[in-house]
Amino acid sequence: MYAKDGFTSWMGIVRVAEGEGYCKLQMSVRPEMLNGFGIAHGGITYTLADSCFAFASNSHGRKSVSIETAISHCGAVQVGDVLTAEATEENLGQKIAIYSIIVTNQNGKKVAIFRGTVYRTSEEWQIDVPTSNLVFATNNAHKIREIKEIFAGKYMNIRSLAEINCLEDLPETQNTIVGNALQKARYVAENYKIDCFAEDTGLEVDALDGEPGVFSARYAGTHGDSVANMALVIEKLGKNENRRARFRTVIALILNNQEFTFEGVCEGSIRINASGEKGFGYDPIFQPDGFDVTFAEMDSETKNKISHRGKATAKFIDFLKANFG
Repeated sequence: MYAKDGFTSWMGIVRVAEGEGYCKLQMSVRPEMLNGFGIAHGGITYTLADSCFAFASNSHGRKSVSIETAISHCGAVQVGDVLTAEATEENLGQKIAIYSIIVTNQNGKKVAIFRGTVYRTSEEWQIDVPTSNLVFATNNAHKIREIKEIFAGKYMNIRSLAEINCLEDLPETQNTIVGNALQKARYVAENYKIDCFAEDTGLEVDALDGEPGVFSARYAGTHGDSVANMALVIEKLGKNENRRARFRTVIALILNNQEFTFEGVCEGSIRINASGEKGFGYDPIFQPDGFDVTFAEMDSETKNKISHRGKATAKFIDFLKANFG
């Protein structure tokens, strides 16, 4: 449905989230969308809300057609504004369904209220989810395995750098996790002309002022020396009772020349001693909140459900589902 909607595509509308009876869309207002008064044409806000209405009302798998709509404009919309439309299903009957859509700007100010009614036909949507290749910009075999396990073949076929003959080390010279993720993704996209995503992860220890952070992979000096990195964290913490820490992952996606980022955070604490032989990196010394074992003692299924990388990837998959499902 989305792929065949040319006007929605021209508007630059992106599906942020969706579920049965629910949809959330977002778009940015461009200069060509303004009217003679220098503000966004009312039809722009209406189209955003109407698209949200259409996706929400068709989300149950049955084709639904609009029979009545109304909109109230609550505030002026300017060029550069980022508008978000969010649908609420007020009533779902066998034949009739009613929805309300609230449109807000980037400051959370309500700019429009939309209400629509649909007739629910008996015809079902036939949806084919396209599967295409997407390169994971990393040479870390552990990360590739985890991502493939989490994706489980959904929406995209994950390929490694080796499969596109990219054997060089990717640049990681930024001072933030999101900066590193974007740098790696941009390098592959620019040099190999292919859609890709990259991720960067850091362990942030409160008592160490957020260290090792962006330097997690090379904290002890040598890139990828996990034993030395864990030993240095434990040494610096000493007997400090504040052992609060978190893993933070940012996935940077470059798709159709557009950039998107997805963040996942897992809160926990640092063990006094390493424990467990599964996982990789700092997993043997990180105990996630709500568990009495480290990541390195967990089975991969449990870890992937709660981990930083699992959470970021879940957002990533939701995005792919919303825009390509």
